[in-house]
Amino acid sequence: MIVILISLAAYNFTLSMESEHLATRNGGDRLACRQAAFSVVEVLASIMERPRSQRLADTLPINQPIDLWPDDTDAADKSDWKLQAVVYQGPNASGSEPSQRLLTESAKLNLRSSGPGGSPSPDSLQQSLLRLPGMTAETAADILQSLGRPTRNSGKPVDDGPAIVELLPQHTSDLSSDSDNPSDAWRTWVTMCSAERNETFEGLPRININADSLTQLHQQLSKRVPLPVANFIVLARQHGINKTSSANTPLDSVNVDLNRRSIYRFESLTELFDSSVSVSESNRKRQTVASPIDRVNGAAGLDVARLLDQLTLTSARRLVGRVDVATAPVEVLAVVPGLDTTSAGAIVNARSSDSNGWVHPIAALASSGLSATVVDTALPYLTVGGDVVKVTVVGRLGQHGPTYRCRVLVDASWGKTRWSVLSVR
Repeated sequence: MIVILISLAAYNFTLSMESEHLATRNGGDRLACRQAAFSVVEVLASIMERPRSQRLADTLPINQPIDLWPDDTDAADKSDWKLQAVVYQGPNASGSEPSQRLLTESAKLNLRSSGPGGSPSPDSLQQSLLRLPGMTAETAADILQSLGRPTRNSGKPVDDGPAIVELLPQHTSDLSSDSDNPSDAWRTWVTMCSAERNETFEGLPRININADSLTQLHQQLSKRVPLPVANFIVLARQHGINKTSSANTPLDSVNVDLNRRSIYRFESLTELFDSSVSVSESNRKRQTVASPIDRVNGAAGLDVARLLDQLTLTSARRLVGRVDVATAPVEVLAVVPGLDTTSAGAIVNARSSDSNGWVHPIAALASSGLSATVVDTALPYLTVGGDVVKVTVVGRLGQHGPTYRCRVLVDASWGKTRWSVLSVR
């Protein structure tokens, strides 16, 4: 009897030890999956911190498994316990299939900001929302109320409906839905955190043509753009700008007095197209000079996209809410001021492998064959790229082993990349 009792005790002890061993191993495996997921997020954060020109060569596979261990391909294929990570994103610009290209939040409609105009008015935002697929008037009213912008056409109080916290999480833009319900399609294309660094394609700070010091402005411009462009911008700041290209004097024959104060501030970079400046000096005939920038060919050998990419209208280091012409779908582009479904479709149809190298949205608009009026209206609300991305990252150990799944927001729009976990499953 004593022997039997001792044997049972030993058996129970062995089972207990094996259970603890399995629990420890499972915990360790899940921790390895978590570290795998976070390692890939760190790589993504590093890529997003680089200039757009460098990101093209340092892409991260999307919706494809990435083998982390063993790192030998043959060994990994034979191992059922290979450590992998997968970066998932939603549908492509047509909304029909997963994308193989990393989409930033700038491919979506920002509900809090609409570009240079800042926060959109309730009426304009409501009209924009109603043009998204699956959006209803009731849902649009719920969204506007959650943003603190009541609508004028809601004849009755907005009922609880879908929980506002579910519609618009306060600290994230995690609005995507796994539902196949067509009424949820709008969730894929709205955000609250699209933003970008105010820098060129190569990563240089853009030149603020509305800067206070005209001497410093002229010096900065002279290093990046042709001298006639630098002179014209300074003259426009000193004398104002005419919305006509007629002129009676060559630009190079007009003296630029950098000590003269500025009286004018640009409202749009498109003012540099088809315009002129009238220079009036004492005891001299009024001289009018035309802009040296051609909206198609640029100036002095510098194409118009690279020229405009050097310039900005603000000293802000971060720009919010502009829409990416290279990846946004028709549904989002169509709500940009100046665009409609037809012009948005023309932009999407103009995309090709060359769109990866677009340095400025003017290139996309020019390729789309849009009129000058449409270009001038839409350009301030558009960008190429973006510095905030939202992805789902899964770390897994083998095909049937433990996994770690997290939803992550990576924000490189502040210069130094920040990332945070939105949810874990």
